[in-house]
Amino acid sequence: FIELTKAQAAKAPPDYVRRQTLTSVERFTTDELARFEAEVVRAQEEALAREQALVEALRREIENDARRIQQAAAAVAKLDVLAGLAEVALEARLVRPEVDEGETLEIIGGRHLVVERMQREFTPNDARMDFHHRRFMLLTGPNMGGKSTYMRQVAWCVWLAQMGSFVPAERARIPVMRRIFSRIGAGDELARGRSTFMVEMMETASILHALRPRSLVVIDEIGRGTSTWDGLAIAWAVAERLIQSPDVLTLFATHYHELTELPDAHPEAFNASVTVREWNGSVVFLHRVVEDAADQSYGIAVAQLAGLPREVIRRAREHLFRLEHGSEVEAERKQADSRQQLGLFALAEQRRQEQELSLLREVARRLREADPDRMRPIDALMLLAELRQRLEDDD
Repeated sequence: FIELTKAQAAKAPPDYVRRQTLTSVERFTTDELARFEAEVVRAQEEALAREQALVEALRREIENDARRIQQAAAAVAKLDVLAGLAEVALEARLVRPEVDEGETLEIIGGRHLVVERMQREFTPNDARMDFHHRRFMLLTGPNMGGKSTYMRQVAWCVWLAQMGSFVPAERARIPVMRRIFSRIGAGDELARGRSTFMVEMMETASILHALRPRSLVVIDEIGRGTSTWDGLAIAWAVAERLIQSPDVLTLFATHYHELTELPDAHPEAFNASVTVREWNGSVVFLHRVVEDAADQSYGIAVAQLAGLPREVIRRAREHLFRLEHGSEVEAERKQADSRQQLGLFALAEQRRQEQELSLLREVARRLREADPDRMRPIDALMLLAELRQRLEDDD
């Protein structure tokens, strides 16, 4: 169309045909423009019809060769995966693991590929477990010591071996595994009304219900989202359940040092920890995993590294000293009080039992002296009421 202002529209040539009137302008067309518009519309329709015909012809051709195309695509996809694994194996110095139906997991010089690429130096670690005598590793040690990294790298090695890939280690012997379970990290689900602790418990429950022989379980600091004693009790019970599960390998990281007693009662479990050294009042993380239980978590040292104010760190050390020594004194006092209370309670219980025995003997004597054949019904009822009253009075 041709657009003219109101003033220009009055002077429009006779062959201009008014097409549309707007507030400030008017639009006109001509016979020539109308013919050109019709040609454009016809060309568009012909192009669309031609496109549809070509697409339909291509579809029929692909349909005829669909099976061969799918086979070729699957082969290319498999080749792409294998080529990618081979490239990573060369670049990251991976080795071919020995995968068998045996019962031993042995990883020598295992590494975590992602952490290794992000850090200048990475400390490799070994892992030795089996389904009978060493199937539960209780991993303790300070924060930032490398517990989570170690557990993840073991799980990565097992998973990569199951899918046919080389693994990041110097040498690896990995049994065939059916399932891998992981409970690492913390996060809530506010939209579903689930707290961090609730999510942790639900994931743990899912693992315990789905356990099967030849499973690998990785659990990191379970029970930290509730009170200390509740968390310790839950962690202890979950650990015992995992230890008792046949043919299940478990890596269990925790800050509850009370759990280091588990190997004393369960020979299938063993302690491991990440090493740390104190130097000039600071902590040096060695990131080396050894078979021994950690004696403390160095939480205040990690807080200091994180940049907490100096006065906060000082007060934290004071509170820690008070809590540790106060708890020891309180424990000794409660133990002494409990022994004393136990003696008083035992004496009171003995007296109560003697009184009950005397009452029962009196009731038995009265029943033996009674002669049902000579007693009137009213006398029998009165005797039963008297004995019942004696028993109620004693209660």
